[in-house]
Amino acid sequence: MRFEIIIEGPLFAMQELHGQLEGLSPVWIRKRKWKSDGEKGGILRVESCREDRLNDRLRFISNAVSLLEKRRALEGAFRLEARNLSYTEPLADTGAPDRAYHPIPSMTVQRWHPNLNPASDSDRLLLYSEHAFGSGKHPTTRLCLEGMEQIRRQAFGPFHFHEAMVLDFGCGSGILAMAAAKMGARQVKGVDRDPDAVRDARFNVEINRLQDRVCIVEGSWEALDKTHALMLANLVPAVFTRAGDQMGRYLNGGGLAVLSGFGIAQAHEIRALSRRAGLRVVKRLERDAWCAFILQKPAA
Repeated sequence: MRFEIIIEGPLFAMQELHGQLEGLSPVWIRKRKWKSDGEKGGILRVESCREDRLNDRLRFISNAVSLLEKRRALEGAFRLEARNLSYTEPLADTGAPDRAYHPIPSMTVQRWHPNLNPASDSDRLLLYSEHAFGSGKHPTTRLCLEGMEQIRRQAFGPFHFHEAMVLDFGCGSGILAMAAAKMGARQVKGVDRDPDAVRDARFNVEINRLQDRVCIVEGSWEALDKTHALMLANLVPAVFTRAGDQMGRYLNGGGLAVLSGFGIAQAHEIRALSRRAGLRVVKRLERDAWCAFILQKPAA
């Protein structure tokens, strides 16, 4: 696997850091407003490296950032993120903020821009995903949306979205939660442990005017207090391994789940884990070496 490192901070300090990291060939991603005070900020990317070199590279960059924070009295002003390129979506195309795309034929996703009007039509989503996974471009997100569309068309028996309580576990940007609401779900709950993802998802819910049907909360299984007709989970395999045995507890009898985030090579492991959670696979979907399962819990 290969990784890249993203560094974000105030522009004047990032320009200085760019010079200090010159030997690592840092690349400017974008320059934009920094936080809420209007000060300019920037984002740098250090090009991909192998997993066995990641810790050394992170240590070097962290030391450079720490020294700069002390020298400039900027403690806590920087954000570092190591991105596994196998599970990371490409950064947005800043040169085309209004460009729309179709992760599935029945849905249009448009990158949010302050000049755009809130999305109110049933097949369009505005999306801001600065810090959260879920732009709609990664194959696993598209597989989840394809699975949801098949469920909406009742490919696995009667399922009425307008009556459904839906859970999006590990919601990231909130794209699946909002898509469920756009498909007609009565209530949707999105849960994520990452506070940055929660902020992005709540903002997305607001700009799509879905606050009355989509609730985003920070947490994990402990944040849940009821079962659901449909569960959505686009997670890396390690998360399924740690927490997958909980899935069946939060599904109604006869309820459906759409799981993705794993490759074809991990499909057997995820199938076995799902079986232990009391779920059976009713459909397998594949795209570009990635996989998704649609599963069902036996009726009570």
